[in-house]
Amino acid sequence: MPRPRRKRCIRRRPEWNIYKPKGVPHSKLEQINLNSDELEALRLKHKEEKSQEEAAEEMDVSRSTFSRILCEANKKITEALVEGHALKIEDPEYVKHVKPRKKSKRGVSNAKKRRNRPDGKRPRNR
Repeated sequence: MPRPRRKRCIRRRPEWNIYKPKGVPHSKLEQINLNSDELEALRLKHKEEKSQEEAAEEMDVSRSTFSRILCEANKKITEALVEGHALKIEDPEYVKHVKPRKKSKRGVSNAKKRRNRPDGKRPRNR
């Protein structure tokens, strides 16, 4: 029996799940299934411009697994574009949706600044 797949972290769920050539009815098109983890790998690598190591860490997979996911996604998208097929984005059972990390607007909080000061006093407002 094969080892169960490790859950892959996905930060963004796509708004649309089907992309197709304009002017062709969906019923006349062959459909290629793109998994949401493959779309996430493309987003992290090409849109966010992260290294494979950083992107793999964010998806909670090994770097070699990330590389395989990315390669498979590129093949599917290339085939859809060259052959004129529809792309359908699906969520497989081994995908775990997690909330995007929020970036602090102000940087370090005042409480953290106080802890880092040797006298422990509040920082002055400027």
